[in-house]
Amino acid sequence: MDPRAAAEHYVLFRLAEMGCDAEPTSNRYADVVACSREGTRVALLRICVSVGDGWSMRALDVGSDARNRAHVFVQFGAPDGAVACFVVPSAIVAAALRDSRGWPGKGSEALEAYREAWHLLALSRKGSSRSSPVVSPSSPSF
Repeated sequence: MDPRAAAEHYVLFRLAEMGCDAEPTSNRYADVVACSREGTRVALLRICVSVGDGWSMRALDVGSDARNRAHVFVQFGAPDGAVACFVVPSAIVAAALRDSRGWPGKGSEALEAYREAWHLLALSRKGSSRSSPVVSPSSPSF
């Protein structure tokens, strides 16, 4: 089994559970494109999978801090068989990688604050048809 392909399919499954439209893409800046149910919000997702002593990161992740982009770190192989997803805005990933090329290191300790943080994508909001973008201090404002 290809862990990267499995991670991508798992993310597509999770997004479908949330009622989002999503599909794989061949864009070098995103592995998955997801859209809110209302079509008012789009997120570009980079999928990273736990491999050996770290995560499958790419050199271009250092500078990829667009407002509508996020990284989904997928960790297979928990003792209970569960799969964990850590949803991290790309601005945070890019800043962390600029500070430490080895980030996030082994395991998921550095990512714990983002465990199952799908809400950061602002793709589904209960009781509202409008969604707010993810904003971080390093996100460009338009």
